Amino acid sequence: MVKESPTSESWLSAEMEETLDDLFENEFSEPMLSDELRK
Repeated sequence: MVKESPTSESWLSAEMEETLDDLFENEFSEPMLSDELRK
């Protein structure tokens, strides 16, 4: 396994956080949207 530099680790961290943020955002906004559409 190649030892990663601190720069690539922080980049990976940022990417993971962004992905998680997107997942949570989609998870929480979808039900709200479908509730609004049912009205």
